[in-house]
Amino acid sequence: MDSTFTITLVRHGETAYNKKQLVCTYTDEPLNDAGKEQGNRVGEKLKDEIFTKVYSSDLLRAQQTAQCILKNSKQENFPAINLDPRLRERVRHSQLHCIWQTKKCQVP
Repeated sequence: MDSTFTITLVRHGETAYNKKQLVCTYTDEPLNDAGKEQGNRVGEKLKDEIFTKVYSSDLLRAQQTAQCILKNSKQENFPAINLDPRLRERVRHSQLHCIWQTKKCQVP
């Protein structure tokens, strides 16, 4: 029995907030067109990988990125995406305040 495995980590694609250099944190921001293209390009690079488990944060942008990757896969039966809020990006409140002050944040 082979006891080795590979873990592939991918950051979500671009969102409107990212483009404006804003912090998304827990805002359920979807991918923009560039983010979808990024997800598809990563999927094309990983098309020959066999995924036995797929995990994503429960935020839409992460789910959409995982879907882009899987739809480009040559794998016939890929696993369901396991959503887990513990995989959300983490920013301490003090960091967020500093970032928002620096960027003079405005919600798009």
